[in-house]
Amino acid sequence: MTRELQSQVLISSPEIQSDFALGKGNRMILNSEWSEILSKIELGAGLLATLVLIAVHVSVLLHAGALWRDEVNCLNLANLSSLSMVWGMNEYDSFPMLWFLVLRYWTALGFGDTDFALRVVGLIIGISTVAVLWWVVLRIGNCVPLISLLLFGFSPTAIRIGDSLRAYGLGILLMLLMLAAIWLVVENPTPKRVIFASLAAVISVQCLFYNSVLLLAVCVGGIVVSLCRCAWKTVGLLLGIGFIAAVTLLPYIGVLTQGQSWRILFRIPLNLLWIPAKFYEAVLPSGAAIPWLWLFLLVIVLEVCHHKILGRPCESNKADRHKAVFFVVSLILGIFLYTLFLKILSYITDPWYYISLMAFLAVFFDAATNLVVHNKILWRIARLGFFVVFAVLISRNSWQAAQVRQTNIDLIAAKLEAIADKEDLIVLLPWWPGASFMRYYHGSTPWMTVPSIEDHRIHRYDLIKLKMMEPEPIQTVLDRIQDTLRSGHKVWLAGSPLFSSTSKPPEHLPPAPHGPQGWYEGAYTVSWLRQAVYEIQECAARISEVPMELGSPVNPKESLSLFLAEGWYPMRSGNHARATN
Repeated sequence: MTRELQSQVLISSPEIQSDFALGKGNRMILNSEWSEILSKIELGAGLLATLVLIAVHVSVLLHAGALWRDEVNCLNLANLSSLSMVWGMNEYDSFPMLWFLVLRYWTALGFGDTDFALRVVGLIIGISTVAVLWWVVLRIGNCVPLISLLLFGFSPTAIRIGDSLRAYGLGILLMLLMLAAIWLVVENPTPKRVIFASLAAVISVQCLFYNSVLLLAVCVGGIVVSLCRCAWKTVGLLLGIGFIAAVTLLPYIGVLTQGQSWRILFRIPLNLLWIPAKFYEAVLPSGAAIPWLWLFLLVIVLEVCHHKILGRPCESNKADRHKAVFFVVSLILGIFLYTLFLKILSYITDPWYYISLMAFLAVFFDAATNLVVHNKILWRIARLGFFVVFAVLISRNSWQAAQVRQTNIDLIAAKLEAIADKEDLIVLLPWWPGASFMRYYHGSTPWMTVPSIEDHRIHRYDLIKLKMMEPEPIQTVLDRIQDTLRSGHKVWLAGSPLFSSTSKPPEHLPPAPHGPQGWYEGAYTVSWLRQAVYEIQECAARISEVPMELGSPVNPKESLSLFLAEGWYPMRSGNHARATN
């Protein structure tokens, strides 16, 4: 009997077949046991990270302190005398109406009397966003949100801005709900799911304009999957959901058009490299390696989806293939549309412009990677170890960010109330701290901004535009400074004075848009600051910095200084260098 025939006889034996089946069963049981153990460890790691995040959000509440200028702008706008006035002045902020209604009714409930009570809103939204992050990733990815917690949850940028009195935190929460709701419709378009998705889509775009492009990306992803399934009813439902949300934004066309006349003040020509560079700035506070981690995960996710979509088809992985289609279409289109949105906007974007995209990407990173690692024990162990190592590294930065004050304008206001005389003059350099200074300063000393404008309740860029068109826009402020010093009183400089070490007069820009900077407001603001400080250096005998006791670090964008100018010397007397000592 040949060896091959002997093998066939042995394998055909019932006893041997039973042993082979038992061995295979043991391996399956072993994998199942390991999978269950890993699932418990992953759950424990995610819950522990969540507890740390809750502590971080509470720390933000305890340390954020006073409201910075954009928060004050939101609050003042929300609490104008009537809703019609709120709507009419909506052009002077960056959000649809929902966030202003939240602030208005939170204040009406009696929680607007103190900064702490107002910041409780941010705490509630921050913790709720973490909870929604869990629900969304579990729902669309069937896994613990390890990557989402790591990249977005622990992000210092997302924590600081998401918990502020701006619409970003609530907008991200609603965007995550919208994302999951659209996928639920794609899976099984029951009436309840369709209604939930429609509501989530509408309220998400009514909180953040960015959400409209992310909604479009997710709807297109769902439509592509539905076309693959020949689910024509679902295609129609998704088109309807997107259409309803778009219709609710139509009233803002007039508001946005109304603000076009002054939005040219901070628009610049952007190339496509500007936006990824700014995204880099948004994720960098988590650590020097984190931007590259984002890029690495993006490449991995695209490769995973490519493998799932173009791999050998079989009935068992059809659901994973459809998920991969949804993920990759939504992901690529979301990045493209978000970039296009910012390119059309053409603002000098700050890091908080990107946190919605960060949350969007992080959820897809979680869900897509789980498609390939969920049944591979070693890969899951590697993912867990990767999470633990980076969470330890990032959490330190997150905790430090949570200890930062949003501004020190309240401390400066309190200092001036205590030491400034009613015959003195307070000058804010530049004009934009005016809204927050007006909230916190209750003294009798008169104050002005450079340039002087009539309304400091909200950021009136239309008034700044008018100043830019004047030949001598800050002459009123300069005359007031000279009169105060000449009469023997003091001038207090609060903000960011640009002192000069040379006696050469600064350049005066011609009325806009005839100067080399066109309508760019930043260039005019710097020019006005230099002119004001130069005049003070020329006619004041002494300029000294007033020490401030901060107690904790302050957000660099809102860390203002306080200087005292006193004594009078005739203009152009050669005392310039002495004034800066």
